Amino acid sequence: MGCCGLLKNIVLISAISSIIGFSSIYLNKNSRVLKYLNKSAFPIYIIHQTILLLIAFFVVPIVKSTTWAMLIIILFSALFTFAVYELLKNIKIFNVLLGMK
Repeated sequence: MGCCGLLKNIVLISAISSIIGFSSIYLNKNSRVLKYLNKSAFPIYIIHQTILLLIAFFVVPIVKSTTWAMLIIILFSALFTFAVYELLKNIKIFNVLLGMK
């Protein structure tokens, strides 16, 4: 592993520990965004798979660059997933199907 490998691992562990430490201090507060994301986590988890596959089905054959295809899929799947969630959360039958109260 050598000296450089050991030093690299120590730096990576320190960076991860710092991120966790700072986030536990500065992101451990109640907010409207946190409440929204907590409430919507499970329905978005269910919805995103279908949307992700549909977008990938159309994007992958068209876009030749893997990097651009991944960026397009990530961006549009996030946007469409939250949009579909916002549309479906007010329909009672989808509240039951998506596990919302």
